[in-house]
Amino acid sequence: MIRILDSHIAQKIAAGEVIERPAAVVRELIDNAIDSGARHIRLAITDGGMKSISLTDDGMGMSEADLAICWKSHATSKIRSFEDLYGLNTLGFRGEALYAIAAAARLSISSCPIGESQGHQLKVVAGELLELTPHAHAPGTTVLVEDLFFSMPARKEFLKRNSTEAKYCRDAFREKALSHPHISWEYYVDGTLMEHYEASSLCERVVDIYKLSPPSAFSEHKVEKSHFAIQAVLGDPSVAIKNRSHIKIYIGGRPIVDYGLQTAVLQGYDRYIPGGLYPEAFIFIDSDPALVDVNIHPAKREVRLKHASDVHRGIYYMIKDFLGNLGVHELIDRIAQSDIAKQDATQQELIGFDDNGTRPTTPTLTQIAQTARTSDSKSDDTQQNTLAATAGIAYTERETVEESAPHYSDTSELIRQASATSDAARLTSNAARTGADTHMTDAQQASPANADALREMHYKGQLFDCFLIAEIETSCYLVDQHAAHERIRFNRFSQHMESQAYLIPLRFFAEQDQEAYLLEHQADFMEEGIEVVQKQRGIWEITAAPAFTLGEEKALIAYLLQEHGGKEEYE
Repeated sequence: MIRILDSHIAQKIAAGEVIERPAAVVRELIDNAIDSGARHIRLAITDGGMKSISLTDDGMGMSEADLAICWKSHATSKIRSFEDLYGLNTLGFRGEALYAIAAAARLSISSCPIGESQGHQLKVVAGELLELTPHAHAPGTTVLVEDLFFSMPARKEFLKRNSTEAKYCRDAFREKALSHPHISWEYYVDGTLMEHYEASSLCERVVDIYKLSPPSAFSEHKVEKSHFAIQAVLGDPSVAIKNRSHIKIYIGGRPIVDYGLQTAVLQGYDRYIPGGLYPEAFIFIDSDPALVDVNIHPAKREVRLKHASDVHRGIYYMIKDFLGNLGVHELIDRIAQSDIAKQDATQQELIGFDDNGTRPTTPTLTQIAQTARTSDSKSDDTQQNTLAATAGIAYTERETVEESAPHYSDTSELIRQASATSDAARLTSNAARTGADTHMTDAQQASPANADALREMHYKGQLFDCFLIAEIETSCYLVDQHAAHERIRFNRFSQHMESQAYLIPLRFFAEQDQEAYLLEHQADFMEEGIEVVQKQRGIWEITAAPAFTLGEEKALIAYLLQEHGGKEEYE
């Protein structure tokens, strides 16, 4: 038998669709504060938002009449007719948020309109009005949400621990603060101020929120067309990272998921960033509201653009112009400055020790780049020898070594080690395969059993600052220098877990959810040779770590904070 649902049941179903966790409450309340014209927003949560969520703004405020109906279904100030849906320039418009929150929690709203001397306070519990009374309040609004899902206990079973829910609330706070740099923001967790952002430029806000370094590698760019405008904060290729987490797309102040526009970003950086790395790019699009449909996703995470191809091209060419204006030499300098310490440590490790047991002096990446720039007038043979000598690597003919260049044997040794422990990328001629044992695998051919053949290897040079070229009889080997180095380091790590104590502990900061992870996995890190201790809330120190992590302190801290571990992360 078909029946009409009771209004209270229907209200709770609707609430569950809109408010799935505390972060959804945070997102909806911030949207309302921004739409009210606020210039300062203060958010405070307790117990991951489950106990309480409080948001205060200095916006236009609400009158007693507005408070009386704001919590009811489809109560909105933004739509008067169906046509208004296609001219919206606000973040909220459906009139569902406060109605859903009121059904799922204890809701209190205190507000006073600008220019009025008397405010009012509204209290609603589980969808039932308790009171609406006069209440002293500064111009603006304070919304207090307590005991979320107390009337829907089954929903609590699907939530995560408080620290994780607090992380989701922080992410919602950050994504709103990111696209509204003209507003100052405060974020409190369990009574402690965790984040504070003053009103600033867009580039400064992006750098502050994501702690981007170095700030000089990021710049602001604008493109204006007849029906849309793009504002972007772009990082140059020297700060590329290993995932897409810092490719952000906003339309009309809303963070959205649009793989087509993400592709435009990636295509713009194509040929400037090595495979496996991704750019840091924050794209903010403003468009004629009539050309954007934001009413196609419950959480407004997707939109439909009538001019998507034009926006795609705008992003692509803006990035291409930015990278083109950098120039090759400036790009080399930026990459060198960004990664110089790590690269120099890697060079020293690759070259190893000389016959006297001491490390040879190795030039920096910047010096290599400078040598490359000044070598254009030299002959090909002279240029090859100069570059090889500058890099601290011997350039050899088939059976002779130039006596004028310093000789280091460890580049060939690097190739031998990599060949013996991994499947190095290589090109092998048909002649080399002739007469080979057809039952022998590639791994067997590269095993120590073929050490005699490997000793006949001749190092020929470097390609694209990435691949080492070597020759054995009629075979040509291309070795990914970075992958070979990582393989050797990983093998050392797997075999030698000895920990080396720091004379001065390495201090770093952890957020609430990261602290919970660190406390839970301290013993696991100890097994990996990493001793990490908590000094006080939010402050941790590494007191010991494997010796091979020397010079990799930044990566070590990132490894500890990424909330997943194991030896494979070192590789």
